Amino acid sequence: ALYILALAEKYKDRAVLHDKVYGAWEHISWNQFAEAIYAVAGGLLEFGLQEQDRVGIFSGNRSEWHMADFGSQLIRAIDVPVYPTNSTKETEFIVNHSGMRILFVSTQIQYDRSYELLDKCPTLEKIVVFHRGTKIAKDPRVIMWDDFLELGKKSGQRDKIEDIKKRCHYDDILTIVYTSGTTGEPKGVMLSHKNFMHNGWSIGKYT
Repeated sequence: ALYILALAEKYKDRAVLHDKVYGAWEHISWNQFAEAIYAVAGGLLEFGLQEQDRVGIFSGNRSEWHMADFGSQLIRAIDVPVYPTNSTKETEFIVNHSGMRILFVSTQIQYDRSYELLDKCPTLEKIVVFHRGTKIAKDPRVIMWDDFLELGKKSGQRDKIEDIKKRCHYDDILTIVYTSGTTGEPKGVMLSHKNFMHNGWSIGKYT
């Protein structure tokens, strides 16, 4: 996440993401991406998230996925990707096994499969819904993405975010990736920032 913010300082208004989830292309600049990352971090802190807490992302590929991912990293939270086709039961296992506190979901499908988990999974506290137009319950534990970003922007958590950034270390666990579970229950694979740094270095070296 720190490297992403450094790139935003360099490339500013140049487009970094191109998304078409609402039928027309949306172009997101580096500055907008960085602003969203800070808003995610602020929103998570407003929810009471602590460093090394687990944050789930139950979604297909879209710009909000990456914003949620890097925003979580910014406050040293650990993100847990969930296959967008997972059933409620499969998602329940991952939520409980990881001790997930916050779950980002993509569309009506993922929301419908995860809402009941708020009452079934002891650690799960909030669901954030990416896709506009998703029909959600009137429940304080559920919030739409745009409202969540607004909460984060107004949170006044910037100083705390900057303080947490100073403690970021490449040995921190970045993510827990669960296997498909074809030979039993899924296994959580813990990957550190160093793992990803080494992969990036290897790609640069051998290409």
